[in-house]
Amino acid sequence: MVSLAGGYFLILRRLGPPGRRATPAQLGCFGAGVGVLAITVTWPVADLARHWLLLAHLVQQILLLLVIPPLILLGLPRWLIAMGTQPPPVEAFLRRLANPVVASVVFTVAAVGALLPPVVDAEAASSWVVAGVLVGLGIAGTVMWLPVLRVVPGHRHLSTVGRAGYLFVQSLLPNFPALVLIFSKHSLYPAFARTAALGLSPVADQQLAGVAAKVLGIAILWGAAGAILVKAQQAEEAGIDPDPLTWDDVEVELRRLERRPRRTDAT
Repeated sequence: MVSLAGGYFLILRRLGPPGRRATPAQLGCFGAGVGVLAITVTWPVADLARHWLLLAHLVQQILLLLVIPPLILLGLPRWLIAMGTQPPPVEAFLRRLANPVVASVVFTVAAVGALLPPVVDAEAASSWVVAGVLVGLGIAGTVMWLPVLRVVPGHRHLSTVGRAGYLFVQSLLPNFPALVLIFSKHSLYPAFARTAALGLSPVADQQLAGVAAKVLGIAILWGAAGAILVKAQQAEEAGIDPDPLTWDDVEVELRRLERRPRRTDAT
């Protein structure tokens, strides 16, 4: 966590253009993201999530998918993202990932796959599996939020209604595993079947975990969708473009135009 925060501020100080380093809101979002990440992957949450409570396990996954990625992304200045995505292969790859259909598939596969009993049991037995799953969930969450946050300069963005609809779809796709947990009458995870923490039986823990996953997921995604709609409406009432063109967008498009003649000449 110290390395992540230190690297962030070092990059801002060394590479930031004069007068365009980071706003207080961006600093606050990044700091909040790192803080939530530190709570999520350290004791006691990490220990409870690995050995004692399926409820803690699912809350950890929700934070990695739905809370930490948007905070980190909103904490990155657009000029920094534009700099990191400047190489054409990186820009092309990121453009494909930011496609709503691709992002939905990545998010659903990660959210459902991380709840499969063999994966959960493997996490209880190996720290390496835990690390791999946590990193994978963080990446999948980042991909899912890319079409919504409009932080990548020069990419075709969804409309305001499209962004809200996209988040509504994400709240429905991974819900099936949560329903299975809620209505299951026996423990599905051997790693959590032998223990009972906080006075909960394994089945009660499992059912409570399913309820938490469903309620928290819907609350976060629908809340974000509502905030997007309200913000756009307020901007329109004030006569402000809710999605203004920025200089970073212009620079990205100019770089694309510069590359086109080279491709034509090479052909």
